[in-house]
Amino acid sequence: MKIVLFSGSHPRHLFLHKMILENFDVVGVIVYERENFLPSPPENASESDQTLFRQHFKERDLAEEKYFKKRNYSEVFNSTRHLVVKSNQELNSEKVGEFIKELDPDMAVIFGTTIIKDPIFSLLPVDKINIHLGLSPWYRGSATLFWPFYNMEPNHAGVTIHQITAKADAGDIIHQCVPELDKHDGIHDVACKAVLTATRDLKKVLSYKAAGKIFPQQAQKQSGRLYLSKSFKPEHLRVNYEVFNNRMVKAYLNKDINPSSPKLIRLPSID
Repeated sequence: MKIVLFSGSHPRHLFLHKMILENFDVVGVIVYERENFLPSPPENASESDQTLFRQHFKERDLAEEKYFKKRNYSEVFNSTRHLVVKSNQELNSEKVGEFIKELDPDMAVIFGTTIIKDPIFSLLPVDKINIHLGLSPWYRGSATLFWPFYNMEPNHAGVTIHQITAKADAGDIIHQCVPELDKHDGIHDVACKAVLTATRDLKKVLSYKAAGKIFPQQAQKQSGRLYLSKSFKPEHLRVNYEVFNNRMVKAYLNKDINPSSPKLIRLPSID
């Protein structure tokens, strides 16, 4: 089973794809150079919200280093054929199309890039699975490990492994997972643990396919929620940091908040 990877350049993306490189036949990688991991706060935000914004992304950076270590894609993919792109236009360009044709993969695994469109989409094999940080269809789009905390549903911070379609985060679901929560977890611990859990489960998902089995899949029948990148505002951080002091998981485990439990779709061999 020859796999082509579409990878972002952040530590979480490189960590997960490193697992695939070490355990499966990866014939090539398209690396999408992502935005700065420490963005600047909007100038029109209040001083206190700008402070929260800087705190939030600084702590995210520290958590990523703690759980995934600082990694450079040129080192991770050093011994594998790889092509670097820096924009949506480059990602869906003829250059990438020619690269895919040369590789002739049996499967594509996508984690950390923007939406793949034609002509690239049509060149990919039948199984083209995306690692979506968020439980679809409830949390689709952007920042989908943050919004469960804004909605006081920390137990809904999870990952969906699904086939990609022309529409974002809408393909048939193969498997979903959530991390085991601990009372000491902050928002970024949960996000990182979700990626760790997904990495562990993805190894089993890919092994299932490598054994010649066909994925059981479920269509996304609900519309759910779609969060755009422009939906996020610094003031949204107040719920997690000012109301809960970044201890929402503890409040959930103590039953001080009582969100519903998500109904996960699971690949049978993983349970």
